[in-house]
Amino acid sequence: MEGLEKRRLMVNTGPSSSPSLHQFGVTHPFIQQLDVVFPSSDDVEMFLSILEPTYHKGEFTLSELYENALTVDWAHEEHTFMAVPTQNDSDDTWCVDYRGFLTLSVSKPIYERIGLVGKKLPFKGYAEHHVIRIPLREQIESVAVRARQKAALKIWDDIRAEAGYPKWQVLHCNGGAGLTPDELKPVRPQVERYTDVHIPIPTISPCPSKYDKDGEALDDWNENARELFEWVGMAALGAQRLKANDRVDPYVAVYEPPAPSRIGSATHMSWTGLLHPVFVQTVATINASSSPNAAQDSTEQQMFVSVMSHAYPWSPVSYIAPSALEAGAKSSVSGEAPLRACRIDAEDTTCLLFIPPVHDGMTTDEDSSESECCWMKVESVGQWDTRWG
Repeated sequence: MEGLEKRRLMVNTGPSSSPSLHQFGVTHPFIQQLDVVFPSSDDVEMFLSILEPTYHKGEFTLSELYENALTVDWAHEEHTFMAVPTQNDSDDTWCVDYRGFLTLSVSKPIYERIGLVGKKLPFKGYAEHHVIRIPLREQIESVAVRARQKAALKIWDDIRAEAGYPKWQVLHCNGGAGLTPDELKPVRPQVERYTDVHIPIPTISPCPSKYDKDGEALDDWNENARELFEWVGMAALGAQRLKANDRVDPYVAVYEPPAPSRIGSATHMSWTGLLHPVFVQTVATINASSSPNAAQDSTEQQMFVSVMSHAYPWSPVSYIAPSALEAGAKSSVSGEAPLRACRIDAEDTTCLLFIPPVHDGMTTDEDSSESECCWMKVESVGQWDTRWG
């Protein structure tokens, strides 16, 4: 059994106008679970409760998927097709992202048989794995290249059939591809409410420079971030330690909530399934736009919203950099996603915590949005991921 991979963290902050906030969905394309935690608010819960995304599930060969994906109108983002297999049964996997790329991640035997050119994974223990990217948009490839791609995928389908594997179990957001028969899967939010729990009153500031003369400033900032995200994770798990009347034996477990904090109620909402980036971005956008309204009624409430995304570990594409979303990148190999090793326990989790900007009546909305630091994001990825080199 393979051991757990080492994890790497990156923490960023920014103002409400930051592209990182408004590109949350499109940069994380294959989300299998989304968790939202916030101090209980009827307004926020009402906004989020009406969101019920859907996806489809069916059985197809990769050739069938490829043929249908070529018919998709990729120009209309809100309706574009994306697909990923259910939990994989081998070392070989694939995905179709919303930009119109079919990405294959295959072991050496499959790579040598299908005859398409790809890139080797730059990781020890995975050097024989290759990643192959196939553009699906019209007029990107010649007729001859399309014929070779189709033949290669047919070879892979035949190899799987000879080995006794059934057709791929596929999860997909149907943007016009005629994949039938399949099953429509609605995703309804699960809601949990916790009363009498410690709730932090968070503050967010830019990360101090490591060259700052005050050597303790960076340590304090890191500790504040750690405490906030620890609380979010514990709240999502419904941890007993957050209860105000918790009396656990200190020799068994010790937990101190972030300071300052208050006693109140918290709500946890979650959606599980293939969640389209448009839906994910809608959640982030609603959080950013509705939180200030919920907080205006009471300054004591100190409203904040946290969004946690969990990626499909067996998807070859897990992150798309903002630079790959620039004009022209969607129809070019310049929009390549970072290479990663697909493992059932691969790590790729992002948590975004948003605090409504405070307006003092003297600062304009435009000035405030540029200067106030109102969100903090922590990303956790495994060692076999080239997102950060």
